[in-house]
Amino acid sequence: NSSRISISKASLTFTASNWDTEQSVKFTAIDDSIDDGDVTVSVNIKSTSADINYNNLSSGFAITVKDNDISGIITDTTSATITEGQYITRTFKLKSQPKSNVTLNISSNNNSRLSITPQSLTFTSSNWNTTQSVRFTAIDDNIVNGNVDVIVIIKSSSTDTDYNNLTSTYTITVKDNDVTANIGTYAFSSGLFTSARIDESFITITIIHPEVKSEAAFKTTF
Repeated sequence: NSSRISISKASLTFTASNWDTEQSVKFTAIDDSIDDGDVTVSVNIKSTSADINYNNLSSGFAITVKDNDISGIITDTTSATITEGQYITRTFKLKSQPKSNVTLNISSNNNSRLSITPQSLTFTSSNWNTTQSVRFTAIDDNIVNGNVDVIVIIKSSSTDTDYNNLTSTYTITVKDNDVTANIGTYAFSSGLFTSARIDESFITITIIHPEVKSEAAFKTTF
């Protein structure tokens, strides 16, 4: 298995004068950045010589190569808090070189409160260790709907079985920046100012006019 182990010398020559002098060969486990597991490599030794006593002698031994790579996704999964209208950026890359392309699909359990751009990333055997960025934006919706914890889901797909169906999750808390205020009942020139609601840059006022004796609502900016 020449893809997992390299041999410094493919042959050694012994003569009548150096036959009893040791010669060395170095066997090196190749560091390939691929999660391909441990493997046992068979080393075969065979002699050739015009001396029939040394021709076609064979021997061998086994070397176990232990893999030092693991499959996985590298990203910051620390929980974060952002206010509506703000965003954070997270980076992604793979822990080892895949044997085929890997697609990371990024989604959430609440698309109305958090937008994700882009929603997928593709890593290849060439760019697997180059970071790619995703922006998570808290949607500014002008609705008083309170703070919410949004679960972000990262899931991989690949024909490389080591990189297929890997999943990771973390939480982004979206803080609401909208408020509602009930101001109360006040005298209002020719009518009765009964209630008001403040939303962002306008105020909704409901009045009851003593002559019309019905309610009317209007908005004014401030």
